[in-house]
Amino acid sequence: MHCFNTFLARKYNVNVSIFITEFNQCIGLMDGCSIFEDALVIDDDVYVRSKDLLEVFPYFTVDQMRTIVSRCLTEGLLKSGFFTESKFDRTKWIALSDKAEEELRFSS
Repeated sequence: MHCFNTFLARKYNVNVSIFITEFNQCIGLMDGCSIFEDALVIDDDVYVRSKDLLEVFPYFTVDQMRTIVSRCLTEGLLKSGFFTESKFDRTKWIALSDKAEEELRFSS
């Protein structure tokens, strides 16, 4: 069952709130979440491949997930990077930003 943070829902929208709330919950339960099998930990931030997010959020379409991630990046709730050594591998990795963690703490 997924839940969402009403503060984030009012500030951004319900889909962003569901995504940020659940993504944060998954980070806390890394062992039980398959998308973290290949996660990267860089400076205490846990990065996952953006393409793996649909495993956690199967009810979002690819376009919806792309829109949610884009909005979160624009709002500063996520940070992203390309961390592979190959020039040809453009896998985007994302992690919660400090702003998202702060807003989750503030609203709880």
